[in-house]
Amino acid sequence: MNDTIYVNGKKIITDTNYYKANYHILIANETKFNGETPIVHGFRVQLYNHSEIILDTLKSGFKEGKLYPSIQKPIFAPFFWTATGPGAAYNGIRMPYDYVIEFYPDVVDTSVADTLYPRTPSNILPARSVNFKVKNLTTNEYIDFVYWRTGTVSTTHNIYFKEKIRNPLTNRDSVYRTWRVNILFNSANIPLNDTTAGKYLYLYTLKPFSRNDAYYFTTKGATINTEKAKNELDRIKVVPNPYVVTHEAEARLLSTQTSGRGEREIRFTYVPPGSKISIFTVRGELIKTLYQNNLYVGDVFWNLRTEENLDVAYGVYVYVVEVPNVGTKTGKFALIK
Repeated sequence: MNDTIYVNGKKIITDTNYYKANYHILIANETKFNGETPIVHGFRVQLYNHSEIILDTLKSGFKEGKLYPSIQKPIFAPFFWTATGPGAAYNGIRMPYDYVIEFYPDVVDTSVADTLYPRTPSNILPARSVNFKVKNLTTNEYIDFVYWRTGTVSTTHNIYFKEKIRNPLTNRDSVYRTWRVNILFNSANIPLNDTTAGKYLYLYTLKPFSRNDAYYFTTKGATINTEKAKNELDRIKVVPNPYVVTHEAEARLLSTQTSGRGEREIRFTYVPPGSKISIFTVRGELIKTLYQNNLYVGDVFWNLRTEENLDVAYGVYVYVVEVPNVGTKTGKFALIK
């Protein structure tokens, strides 16, 4: 019969009662492990850097409530760029900052005045009393902003951030527009204070790494539960038992072979790491010693050869598995011709 197992999340069809995958299959040909950095102690660290500053839509949003915010992507420009010319009302500097807009039931701050392009009366925006504050989470400072409301059928609350940015030419701080946030409502004349009081609108950005960034991680080494291991020593088995010549679990012939047989092999299952397996004849002669050094795979394979690399005779054998700080498991298996 055919069985299906999963290796790295992919289906593998096998017509035997077990499947053995080597490093070449598990890692070398697995795209999940692609990368230029080396694998050290089972880890490959790869940091993917964003080439532009964009809104992180997965993390951004209201902490509670049913509002639907959107953030308009401003045109990127150097720090000394000033928004002028056609369309400047929608321009700004795309800064790699994170923000939170804190809403209150009463007036807590005042927006700053600004004039958009073209300089028409409708684009002259006066200062207004508002029920929110804007905080730059990256710099941990409250910032200035421009605020106005638009819409006759629906309502849009527009907020421009105005922040101090160091001009590299003059080495002085100047105020520039950065991000614009629109808070949208499907109905007309919806005020902010009736719907947002006590809520927080978080705005996180995906951004390239800078010299101020650092990535730290720690690992916890795998351990063995000795009490559980003691209770599960009986799970240690020999597969297949008895072993019969040309058993279906044996490896198949290589493509270069036209006759003979594949590698003869049995395995000891559920063997804890650090274990020692001693194989004896029924007369007590030690013929082979195996060790389990894999922390994550409990199978230990034996090619049915002695310490002198001679094929063992058919018959009954005794094995003793010694598990440090746990106990000993003794059993028998048979090799049948």
